[in-house]
Amino acid sequence: MNSGKRVRTTSTTTSFHLPSLILASNLKTDIATEYAYHAAPKPKDQITTAVKDLIPVTIFIGADEIKKGVVTVKDLRGQHEWSADEQAKNHGVEVKRNELVAYLTKLFRS
Repeated sequence: MNSGKRVRTTSTTTSFHLPSLILASNLKTDIATEYAYHAAPKPKDQITTAVKDLIPVTIFIGADEIKKGVVTVKDLRGQHEWSADEQAKNHGVEVKRNELVAYLTKLFRS
């Protein structure tokens, strides 16, 4: 499978599994999207797993993102050779929810 234009949504805590799942469902119309469930979400572990699974972009949603009406997009392309600590330092980009599809489309063109 071509992993080049796939994204994974995930939550920062168990309280935000549903918003992450809804986001994945809404994105699937325009972008190949999967939802990652973690019983005890830890962003560092989620990034490591996404890199191993060749997921180029991970979208995080948590309390801060909900309050601001944004998601945090982490571009993981090229990070398969990075250590887990280096991957965790990728803080990502905050993107407004209503601008997410346009942002991802542009990102995949770069």
